[in-house]
Amino acid sequence: MTSAADGVPRRGRPTHAVRHAAVVLGTFSVAEPFLGVNEIARRVGLNRSTVSRLLQTLQELGFVACHEPTGRYRLGLRIAELAGIALAGLDLRDVAQVHLRRLNLITRETINLAVWDTDAAVIIDHCPGLEPIKALGWVGRRHPGHCTSVGKVLLAFSDEPDRLAPTSDALQTYTSRTVTDPERLQLELEEVRRTGLGVNRAEFQDGLNALAAPVWNHESRVQAAVGLAGPAYRLTDTQIAELTPRVQETALAISRELGAPSHVAPWTSERHEPILTPAVMAP
Repeated sequence: MTSAADGVPRRGRPTHAVRHAAVVLGTFSVAEPFLGVNEIARRVGLNRSTVSRLLQTLQELGFVACHEPTGRYRLGLRIAELAGIALAGLDLRDVAQVHLRRLNLITRETINLAVWDTDAAVIIDHCPGLEPIKALGWVGRRHPGHCTSVGKVLLAFSDEPDRLAPTSDALQTYTSRTVTDPERLQLELEEVRRTGLGVNRAEFQDGLNALAAPVWNHESRVQAAVGLAGPAYRLTDTQIAELTPRVQETALAISRELGAPSHVAPWTSERHEPILTPAVMAP
């Protein structure tokens, strides 16, 4: 809809052409990257001539490209260019903060966001626990890879051989439960890859348990880990099992905002994540 004065679209209601173009672009998928005019028209509920005109305009602008031998269309490189610009503007901490705070409010436990830095996981964002007795932490704290939940996740999903295969010399003992056998650690990392969950049962600090899940980016690579930590008497195996979906869904929500493909994290389900109002979410 436009104003009579200057032809500028009114706020709040996109023009039909823009809406239709967006719907047409949304019909393409990884499973079906090439679509014909008739296929698109049938799926979006528009007549063939309208879809054909939209595709011609989108092709002129670089948003779609036509495969001449078949006459079918695919998304154009202009889409990739804009996606790259959008993703470049995403700051991991900015994206993650609201999700970390939500998990913190729901569980009342300490929540960490960690990335890998040289030889350890380092905390880049932190929500302190809300209970009187809680796990302590701070931004900048380094967590060994072999005996912390965030470290195990970042080790397990690494594509760097040196990081993935630490030697026994690198596996320092912190408590009586610290795993220092490389073969045993590799078995545990395989389990982390299978389940999407890293668990630390008093392996780094006595009396402190933790669990963590991977955060994926738009390149299908694990960029970070979301961790939840608490005293072992409260964070029992039963409680870890109950909190696992919460932690994994928080990591997945961050992953989605970072542009992660839909096929990552097949072990998750988004059914547990509640909606909280901005007032409740505010720090």
